[in-house]
Amino acid sequence: MAREVRMGETFVPMHRYRCASLPLLVLLAACDASDPARPPPRYPGPPPAGPPPSPPPANLAERRPEDIARVVEANTPRLSACYQRSESFMTNKSGTVTVFFDIEPGGRVSRATEQPPPGVAVPGSPLADPKLVQCLVQGMSALRFDPARDSTAASWTFRFSP
Repeated sequence: MAREVRMGETFVPMHRYRCASLPLLVLLAACDASDPARPPPRYPGPPPAGPPPSPPPANLAERRPEDIARVVEANTPRLSACYQRSESFMTNKSGTVTVFFDIEPGGRVSRATEQPPPGVAVPGSPLADPKLVQCLVQGMSALRFDPARDSTAASWTFRFSP
């Protein structure tokens, strides 16, 4: 079952080192783990490492956009450090980086990439800074979410400004 929801983006004004949430339309898709004909969506990128995850208990709730936002926003200072160390920050460039990621039912991020899935447009003016993008993708890959009944595909847009 796929659905569209409103989530937030993180705005990082580096002269203040604080964040504010702004609305952004993103795609959040949840797949019923009991429906083998409908596997969870996957994005381009390296294959996940390690053994396949074990199925979650059937009594877990769905993963909500607020649950994803809470985890990403709690890690914003660590993720913002990517921009502070980037060439874009050193050259006073502004723009956005959108990270697309898959969350397993157990809460582990199985895949994160800056490449949007087919048919999804990336909002804003993307920063062309490969090291910044790589740092954000690695940071998002390290996040852990609460367990949920289904796998979830989501995206998060970071907007940076010197």
